[in-house]
Amino acid sequence: MKYEPKLRGQSGKVSPLTRLKELAGKKPAIADELWAWHGEAELTNAAIRGRIEARFGITLSRDGQLSDFWSWLSHKRREENYNDIVARFEDFYAKAHPNASRDRVRDMGIAFFMAEAVQDQDEKKFNVMANLDLRDREGKTKAELDVRKVSVSERRVKVLEEAAERARKTEAVLDSNISAEDQAKRIREIFKK
Repeated sequence: MKYEPKLRGQSGKVSPLTRLKELAGKKPAIADELWAWHGEAELTNAAIRGRIEARFGITLSRDGQLSDFWSWLSHKRREENYNDIVARFEDFYAKAHPNASRDRVRDMGIAFFMAEAVQDQDEKKFNVMANLDLRDREGKTKAELDVRKVSVSERRVKVLEEAAERARKTEAVLDSNISAEDQAKRIREIFKK
């Protein structure tokens, strides 16, 4: 998951909340440490904000920022967990259906867990699975587009090479000391191919 820093106003500074998200997004051990603090019942929000400032040099000035961070981290952990479950399901399905394509296996895994989310009436789980599916499909679409671009570029190069070859042959015919009628005949032959 990529996290683009959000700029605050005209100052160009990245917000403390965004810096904390970037840190936790890039370093799973830190995300786990922060999540453990969230689970410590005796810690107040102020105490956690103090720990964050002391440990990482990031000052969250309001409890609302910390609340936003917990919500974001919870969603991120849930998404990673579901992605791991889908990967395990894919391995299981691939063993049961060895001839299935990678795309088919992935589609089945995501469909299975989306159906389970609907049955459990778990909107959050459904949304996470839908996001995983969308990201997977966007990645495939971009890769397919890149392949098509390369293919078109290769065809263009081939057409240009053929055109250059025909131009070279045509120029050679025109420079030769043969009659205009023979030149026209040879040029037609060049462009028939």
